[in-house]
Amino acid sequence: MNEDLECQEISLLLEGKVNDRLDVAETLRIEEHLATCSACRATVDALDLARRSSRPARSDLWPTLSSRLAASETAWEGGDRVQLEFPDPSWRVAAALAVVLFTLAVIPDPARLLVAAGFL
Repeated sequence: MNEDLECQEISLLLEGKVNDRLDVAETLRIEEHLATCSACRATVDALDLARRSSRPARSDLWPTLSSRLAASETAWEGGDRVQLEFPDPSWRVAAALAVVLFTLAVIPDPARLLVAAGFL
């Protein structure tokens, strides 16, 4: 079999090998190929590294979300007002100051801009 063709066929199965989803015959075929193909071995190593470095799915995510939704739905049906929490208003002052300082730093002649805008 042509080496490139074999690599193409094997590459379709590598993810299954890394995640242990192949039958014995396919696993043996891949192992034989990996013994002679450094490119496919590198792909398996990369896939294995990606699998090991990814976080597992949280099994408690949906029950937690579901209970929070149920609690908020109960509060809404009971006529309770939903309380929205906004950040302290001082963040607006800081944001405005940041915009002014950024503008002064970027615009070479801020006075000319203020005159053109009609502020001076």
